[in-house]
Parts: sequence; structure tokens; C-alpha cells
Amino acid sequence: MSERVVVRVPGKINLQLSVGPLESDGYHALATVFQAVSLCDDLVVSIVDKPGIHIRAEGRSDHMPTTKENLAYKAAELMKNNSR
Repeated sequence: MSERVVVRVPGKINLQLSVGPLESDGYHALATVFQAVSLCDDLVVSIVDKPGIHIRAEGRSDHMPTTKENLAYKAAELMKNNSR
């Protein structure tokens, strides 16, 4: 099994994002119109010796959370918990 995966994530601009009312399952219905752009992020997931989940952002990412609020953190947590 590889200890590192790199995925190129294409960017988009939301031209419209409509969020519906909260439904009984706890989710909202969404309707979106977006335009793809030629910018991409590279997402790298690695297995390291340190315990826990660590997120590091490079570039202009000073506004990005690196804690449990980050969707990448939540995804890594789900993967980690389901791989046991």
C-alpha cells in the first residue's frame, strides 16, 4: 500500500449558491451554478510516524483552519476510524 497519495483538485467559482431549509435528516438541499477555472490545488495525504491527524497548508492559506473544522481533517478522521 502506498504511504502517499496526491490528487489535483480543480477550482471553481460559485456564481450562485442557494441553500434550502434544514431537512429532517439534518442536511440542506443545495442548488448551485458554478464556473470551472484553470486553477488547481494539490491535495497530499501521507501516512506519517506521528500519531493523530496533522494538516499543513502552503501558499496563501492563512485563512484556512487546520483543526477539526476543516473538511479534509474530517475526511481523514473518517478514513482513520474506518480502517481499523
